[in-house]
Amino acid sequence: MAKTTAKQRNYKKPPITEAVLEVRFNESISEVALEKLAFKQKSTFTIQKLESAGIRLSSDGKKPEALDRRLEGYKLIENIDSANIIQFKPKVFSISRLAPYQGWDELIKNFRKYYKLYVNKKNKSISRIGIRFINRIDIPKKNRKLIEEADYLNIYPQVPKKKFPPLFEWSIHTVSKVDDSRLLSVNSYTYNEEILIDHVSIILDLDVFQVENLPINEKSLYNELNKFRDTKNKFFEMMITPECRRLFK
Repeated sequence: MAKTTAKQRNYKKPPITEAVLEVRFNESISEVALEKLAFKQKSTFTIQKLESAGIRLSSDGKKPEALDRRLEGYKLIENIDSANIIQFKPKVFSISRLAPYQGWDELIKNFRKYYKLYVNKKNKSISRIGIRFINRIDIPKKNRKLIEEADYLNIYPQVPKKKFPPLFEWSIHTVSKVDDSRLLSVNSYTYNEEILIDHVSIILDLDVFQVENLPINEKSLYNELNKFRDTKNKFFEMMITPECRRLFK
């Protein structure tokens, strides 16, 4: 495992609702091979077939015609713990962990196990790698009519201070170049409706990805993913305040 370069904080109540590791490839796996791969896991996973179908609309007002269904891949949900999810697609392998998050070591261990099955000892050409962590920050209202985002986040929309109506819902999207290869995409938004009673919930969704200077073998791939984790943690900590951190303890 790559050496950790960023300071890692271990929270008692991490706000992570979903963690995703994904690799995309230049070449496709055949439908036959994909089906065989998926159903080899049937003793451990519930298997869902992912399909898409188009609809042809006629100009004469007749009933729309459904086109042939196309296989998109397979979604595997672990029987013992349904928070563990794998997706096998012709050009994509991904693994997800829903809340409660069990930590990076467990996530990367499962990734390595099923990645080896997907590539099947072949040195497949990679087109994109990425990790995505979706965080939901639940802030207690404590009889407050409005929550000041600046008390909890260092990234939020700024509006004129005078005579501007208060925001009850907002959304922002940014993409930053971390270095010559890595990019950071951030999506943050609020919900108009309460997810938890007497709380305001803010989503902080971080996606670190790379489409250039990509790994050429498994060892370099795992090293890059560990670096991505450091990058994600570094910028997550930059985007939250001490008051926000107290919510996770």
